[in-house]
Amino acid sequence: PIANAQVLDIAHRGYAINNPESTMQAFRSAHEQGADGIEFDVRQTADNIAVVAHDASIHALNGRLIEKTTFSDIYLETDIPSLEAVLIFAKQVDQTVWLEIKQSHRYKDIISNVLNLIAKHGLESNTVIQSFNHNDLKFIKAVKPNIRLLALFSSNFVSSRAPTFVDYIGLPIVSRYLNTNLITRIHSTNKKVIFWRKDSRSENREMLEQFIIQGADGFMLDRSLKSIMQQ
Repeated sequence: PIANAQVLDIAHRGYAINNPESTMQAFRSAHEQGADGIEFDVRQTADNIAVVAHDASIHALNGRLIEKTTFSDIYLETDIPSLEAVLIFAKQVDQTVWLEIKQSHRYKDIISNVLNLIAKHGLESNTVIQSFNHNDLKFIKAVKPNIRLLALFSSNFVSSRAPTFVDYIGLPIVSRYLNTNLITRIHSTNKKVIFWRKDSRSENREMLEQFIIQGADGFMLDRSLKSIMQQ
């Protein structure tokens, strides 16, 4: 069966298989390929500029930590974009943003900085904020109740642990979660389930078809779901 049109095809770090991950080039490419959303991680520089990067350190700058580096150094030496640049792009092309705030304890005021940028560019209804830190999500819910939230889990999910106030549950693409009852229980609480890429085995057509049959609402993958299903 071809991918169900209702299943969200979210570009993990901008379909990182085709482009340098989490770069403007990757996000543009993902949009051109028809992604239903662009997914990325947010960290913050020494001068409190939110940037889009998965890792805490910068490979191109000999492993310097993002929080110890100014944005101008990052801008001059790397292709790491500012969050603002990505949000401006998303607004221009009407693309949904799925952003993960990474390790908020490391970065002063990162949550409010991110929320201010989302508000500034009028993207509240086009943004889903995700985190493994469900206390961060709870804080966001209290101050910005209209922004959709996704609670991330890795191997420790049981449906009774799902935070009540989120819109989505994010689980890795692993066989233990290929479970109709689990997905049905999540759906019964008015939440959707998004499955995220764990490793290269996640992008397996047969595996993804099984997840779709069991009721998955969407995937975050390094290549487009369409292209995997057409293989």
